[in-house]
Amino acid sequence: VSDVRGEKAWPTQLFPTRPPAFAPQGISVDDANDLTPAIKAESLAEMKKLRLGPLFTPPAMEGTLMRPSTTGGADWSAGGFDPETGIVYLKINSHASIIRPRLADKDGKLEPIPNAAGGGRYTIHGNIPIIKPPYGMLVALDLNKGALVYQKPFGDDAALRKNPALAGVKLPEKLGVIGTSGLIVTKGGLLFVGGGDEAVHAVDKKTGEDLWVYPTPGFRTTGTPMTYTIGNKQYVVIAVGGDGPEPTLLAFSL
Repeated sequence: VSDVRGEKAWPTQLFPTRPPAFAPQGISVDDANDLTPAIKAESLAEMKKLRLGPLFTPPAMEGTLMRPSTTGGADWSAGGFDPETGIVYLKINSHASIIRPRLADKDGKLEPIPNAAGGGRYTIHGNIPIIKPPYGMLVALDLNKGALVYQKPFGDDAALRKNPALAGVKLPEKLGVIGTSGLIVTKGGLLFVGGGDEAVHAVDKKTGEDLWVYPTPGFRTTGTPMTYTIGNKQYVVIAVGGDGPEPTLLAFSL
């Protein structure tokens, strides 16, 4: 049901049954960030100010907490497809955006609703999401069977880990990272992934586990890797920086 003036939400929506959703959908109080008791209490208090619900919950005047967010599950990064196995690999985001409608008055002027057109992340203490981690995952989806092979936390958020409100807190090994860069899959069984954190990853495509990580401190990976050969030598190149540090290309080869 919509509470937006002049809008009537359609009562039904079709949902595919296979393959399963590769990214989490919808928000409930069970998703409240529980890294500490205090953060959980604050997160629940913020959630109570908003509309929560499953996928396709309409935008509300008080704000709807929406997942996938405005950047989508894998909306920008897409995936890497292995034609030999029929498996597609995706680096996905799992965070929430708050959305509110912004209405026009009888003269056509937009009403000044705070954050009305906002699609930003909903956070507390600066950059702590009000939903629990992981915020990014690596997914393998078997298109022949219409089934998930794995869905694992991927990457880390150095800035979030340094938040003073989390000082001394035992955090997950991987918080998961929000980012719109994608991955490539190779015939040799590797995934090369940036994914948005401060590292380049070579991942075992069968298990989703890191085999090699090249740190890029202060430089977030901002591009999907590419690969090519020159003189029988193979290279992997990826863009980093650009959201602060100067954009830089990194090239790797055996």
